[in-house]
Amino acid sequence: MPNAMNAPTVTRKSVTAVANELAVSPDTVRRYAKEFAPYLSNEASPKSGSTRTFDERDIAVLKAAREQMSSGLNHESVRAKLAMMDFPDEPAQVEAEPVGETQVQPSVEFQSVTTAMLTLVDAVAQTQAQLATLPEINHRLGQITETIHAQQAMQDQISTMAEDINDLTMKNAQLSEELQSTRRQGLAWFIWFLVGTVAACSALVGVMFLMRAGVLNLPV
Repeated sequence: MPNAMNAPTVTRKSVTAVANELAVSPDTVRRYAKEFAPYLSNEASPKSGSTRTFDERDIAVLKAAREQMSSGLNHESVRAKLAMMDFPDEPAQVEAEPVGETQVQPSVEFQSVTTAMLTLVDAVAQTQAQLATLPEINHRLGQITETIHAQQAMQDQISTMAEDINDLTMKNAQLSEELQSTRRQGLAWFIWFLVGTVAACSALVGVMFLMRAGVLNLPV
């Protein structure tokens, strides 16, 4: 009978271990596990309350998904490519470590560097997502710029109309003054004409009176 200590065992890894292996954040691993669950084992998408673990095949699927996502493909395209890729049906098996062998634990510096790298990867992913929205932002900025230019043009037209109204007001005032001056001159000429007419009539009446009185005889 083979020794149970030497029997091959299936290695399953935690979310954190897979995140370190893929150089992504644990949240990214969980998100990938939900988005690409049809291509993963049941343990990679467990029921609520169970621990999420991954075998070597799950890790291979997640690596392929990460590479496809990094190339700019959307989730639907990545799923289609995963469906065409050939992954081993059986998870990889490794021999159990000999009893008494000391496992090498990562140092604090290594963990710090890994955490910093994961943070940087998330920041790059967020930056790429923001860059993807730049065309829409530029389109909106163009619309805002056109609106501003239209408003400026309208303001220029309003300013021009205000200047025209001011010029018309000044011309109207000038014409009113000229009209009043013309009226005053016409009234003065009418008064002078009236005075002259009265004077002429008075002189004529005087002459007729003198002629009737025999004081003034005009030759016929």
